[in-house]
Amino acid sequence: MSIKTRLKPMPTAELLVKKALCRSGIRHLSTDRASLVLPAIPITQRASIDPQRRDPKHLYRHLLREVSYLPDSASRTYFHEYVRSRFRKTANEPSLPHDHVQGQIQKARKGLSVLKRANAGALKPFTKVLLHTYGRAGKRRQQMLRQLLRPDTPDIPSDEDELKALRQRVANGEDLGLSSKFVAIMRSLHKNPSIQMPRPSIRMTEPRLPELNSWHRPLPQKRKKNLVKAWFATTMDRMMPPLSEEEYNRLRELAYGQRRWEGQPKRRARPRAEVGIAAQDSKFCDRKDGPHNITSRFMRRQWRNIFNMCPLAQWDPAKKKWLIKWGAHDVLEFPADPKMDVASTSLFAGVDENGRSVAKNQVMQKKEVGKNWDAKTTGSVAEKTPV
Repeated sequence: MSIKTRLKPMPTAELLVKKALCRSGIRHLSTDRASLVLPAIPITQRASIDPQRRDPKHLYRHLLREVSYLPDSASRTYFHEYVRSRFRKTANEPSLPHDHVQGQIQKARKGLSVLKRANAGALKPFTKVLLHTYGRAGKRRQQMLRQLLRPDTPDIPSDEDELKALRQRVANGEDLGLSSKFVAIMRSLHKNPSIQMPRPSIRMTEPRLPELNSWHRPLPQKRKKNLVKAWFATTMDRMMPPLSEEEYNRLRELAYGQRRWEGQPKRRARPRAEVGIAAQDSKFCDRKDGPHNITSRFMRRQWRNIFNMCPLAQWDPAKKKWLIKWGAHDVLEFPADPKMDVASTSLFAGVDENGRSVAKNQVMQKKEVGKNWDAKTTGSVAEKTPV
């Protein structure tokens, strides 16, 4: 018994493409196979498409616009130059691979998200912006550390024997060629572990090189070199470079309210085409870290947190060493208000140094004296009465 099976013809490539496009929402297919028609998008959805995804220039403009809305003037100046330099560096190298360029664009989109959330008052992104601005993290911190690493005596010995001896001292960890300012800040960080930093505190001010290894043999030179490298890398990761005296004083005045905050720049009116984009950007408002109302009080708190992490290095010619002063220990003393008179202090009349009422203390003292007198009289009467 033979069963006749009906064989269906194999679908052509054009038929498969048509089916796939129909499933995705495309209404028709051009007669030319090489040219495909994009899916039809409703007018209400076209406004919600972020223009930064179509051209990197739109992303560049979005970044510069968000930078101009930052509430800190120093942050606006720093990030404006940072965004320009990064985009110009990538634009001047046309031979970069496509994957690298797409990775840079993805990083720029993440940075745009951080700036938008910082301008909306989210705490973590706003703190991140201030850390990068004042050299506590990011590219500026690396640049400040390079300047801090410059040795006091950059002269290289011309004699070969002296050069070999210098290399040997560096390999043994005896002379690393660090500047005196770097060593002073490192020791100050080691002595003040209570200062709240975004990085762990420094535990060792010099590498620990044991004389013997685990087999009780002399420690090899390569092992010593690796230990010195590991110590130096850990120290560099936890170092905080000092600010200039002008920037340090400005940040201190802002943190303690002596310098007036100019306020947050006003935003321009958004066109209707960006209403959908604004709705998409408002999703981050549901996070735990924001948004906060950006007021002068909020700004002073954030500046004070950053100021506590900033050191100031001053050279003392008498002691011939660097004096390190941290913002956490530099409490600004406010001058006395001349408008305060004796009459205005009547609010605190009748209160002692501990904040307790003087009249209430007198009443308590009288009660204690009365109790003691009653106890004495009761004891004397009990002694006189015969048993």
